[in-house]
Amino acid sequence: MSSQDFRLPRDLAYDAKYEEDYNALTGRGTEIIKDSPFLGKTNRDIFLYSMGLGFFHQRRVKLKVPRNNIRSDALHQDGEWLVYSLAIKEKEDLNALSDMKQVAIIAEEYANGGFPILMELIKSGTLGDPERRMTSELRNVLVSFKDNEKDEIDSQQDEIESQQDEEKDKDDCMMVIEKLENKLRNLVEEKLSKLSPNWLDERIPQKVMVIKWRETKERCKRGDNLFKDGEAEGLLDYSELGDIYSIIKWSKNWKECFEPIFKDLKVFESDMEQILMIRPEKAHSRPLNKVQITKLKAIALHFLTLIQNAEVK
Repeated sequence: MSSQDFRLPRDLAYDAKYEEDYNALTGRGTEIIKDSPFLGKTNRDIFLYSMGLGFFHQRRVKLKVPRNNIRSDALHQDGEWLVYSLAIKEKEDLNALSDMKQVAIIAEEYANGGFPILMELIKSGTLGDPERRMTSELRNVLVSFKDNEKDEIDSQQDEIESQQDEEKDKDDCMMVIEKLENKLRNLVEEKLSKLSPNWLDERIPQKVMVIKWRETKERCKRGDNLFKDGEAEGLLDYSELGDIYSIIKWSKNWKECFEPIFKDLKVFESDMEQILMIRPEKAHSRPLNKVQITKLKAIALHFLTLIQNAEVK
């Protein structure tokens, strides 16, 4: 698996041939569809409804002339989760989230296929107002997403557990981070200790890190004696994930030890920073949302796979 950035592209696209229709539906065009339920709303709402209809009716159509007019950050949590769920369902693999450009393409093509269906629902001459007709049709879409969402994530969690020989609790994503944290510590010690027996002095970017680890180890000494028969852990075991991240990306270490494993420094930094941003929320007992859990597990699994591949070599 190549190194990837676990974020959607900045913009999502719809086909240029539908641009006037999008404007007409939201009331921003020269012509306005008076019965449109999207008046006063945004292209994001049209895109997500179209994507859901395209998926439900299995209408996935490539864009001929993409018009990048929908900011991905405007999807918000619920919309982002629908896009991720769609990609996982389409690929039947949580690793689908390792290629966010492809995730975006899947969403765009289903939205492109679903848009004509949406227009037909709004413009059709059947009884009832357009919003009620559309809501009735979309109810099946949302039910389909909800049913598939839990089944897909549960099955992918089983796959992660079997691949990594751990994870007893499928819902505890901290188990994944803790395994990654330990793997990274082991990797750092293995690689740097081969370079020099004095690697703690020569290969740590900030000396204050080592001082902090020693202080933490000293505070924990009594507990080590009580619960570990006097056998204390190694000094690096008292480091934090942010420390390990700094050690790996330090230019002195990156080129010589870690670039062959993680390949792209910018992507490695982006992915690790997302983990570091998510991790404190769990540490402070704040619940993680579904998007964070999915993204976290995908990134962690990606890193664990790269480390495992390096161990095999």
